[in-house]
Amino acid sequence: MRHDLPIPPGHLGLGDAFDLAFARLEDATRIVRVADPTVQIAARLWGHDRAALVREEKARARVEALIRAALATGVLTAFCYSPNGGVWGQIPTRAGWSRRSDFPGLDTFLDSGEGPDVGGSPVFVERAAFMSWMAAASRKAGIRPGRKGRPSVMQLVLAEYGRRAEMGAFEGLPLVAVAHDLQAWFKQTHSDLPAPSPSTIEKHLRKSRSDGDAPKTNKK
Repeated sequence: MRHDLPIPPGHLGLGDAFDLAFARLEDATRIVRVADPTVQIAARLWGHDRAALVREEKARARVEALIRAALATGVLTAFCYSPNGGVWGQIPTRAGWSRRSDFPGLDTFLDSGEGPDVGGSPVFVERAAFMSWMAAASRKAGIRPGRKGRPSVMQLVLAEYGRRAEMGAFEGLPLVAVAHDLQAWFKQTHSDLPAPSPSTIEKHLRKSRSDGDAPKTNKK
């Protein structure tokens, strides 16, 4: 895999695009992630945490199917680098997008049989085009933030906070700065949805922290 090749500005790695769609189209905050391969194998062979695995796999499979269909029909365009890594452009064929991996989901680096053969290049999509497609997919499915069984605006914010906090992105920052940063992210990522105010985000972060659900940041 060519991990040395960067995702061009204005684009999203296919794995990041999938994660965004999963958070938007499914209530990802209520799905227990079963990411550990050992746990996955145990669930498949011996039934340990089987229910959690089934819920996650079904949810991820639904989103994967939507993205694969869009790529296979040309609604979405995927890009990759040339074999020598010097230039990048549109993947010349849409054949292969109907295939599925053993574990539902999409990655930026595709294993053999998971899509078109791109020679180990990262696969990416144009950010603006993907965000437009995701908004249309939400409308088509009748998804509204806050609708029962669907992610709310704040759940999307908290999911992003949790993802970035795990990487230490907010370590030492005051909550007010974190809240402003998350609002800016939300406006860019979910521009078709009403963004919560920084004060609302900060209030929910404080509540999550008091409930023991959020990583610690500077209190100020």
